[in-house]
Amino acid sequence: MRWSSTGCGSRACVVAPDPTRPGEQQAFCALTATPDPRCTEADGASCDGDALVECRAGHATSVRACDTRCITLDDRPDYCLHAPPSDVGCVSGSGCELAGAGFSAIKSSAPAASCSSDELSAPGDPSTRVYAYRCQDGLLVERHHCAASCLLTTTCGSACAGE
Repeated sequence: MRWSSTGCGSRACVVAPDPTRPGEQQAFCALTATPDPRCTEADGASCDGDALVECRAGHATSVRACDTRCITLDDRPDYCLHAPPSDVGCVSGSGCELAGAGFSAIKSSAPAASCSSDELSAPGDPSTRVYAYRCQDGLLVERHHCAASCLLTTTCGSACAGE
């Protein structure tokens, strides 16, 4: 364990397991000493209404208001629409994504294209997941994990089958 002498002031000093170093601890400053229910992901950003909560080991470390709205994505960090991260860019439209260890396959429909029905199903491998997503103005604004498969619709949309 490595300790630094940085004080937390009015914030709480928390010691928790370090996710990047198994078996080691990390010390950091959090808003409170107890885990925060707004931290839907233990490490990363989570939306709470129109606010973005930064979390570390399940503790909120900061909260900032989004100028427009907060975007919630399954299995990706949430973000404020007015300040998107660089990895959420995409072609506007809807689609289905098959994602696994080291690969991603996408079936999509552009808004102006001629759309037809199609389905993307997850193979039996539990490490591979299927998502329905929607891009707007070049940004990923919806992404939902599908239990079994994702459907592309004739109206150029996408949805999880049976949900």
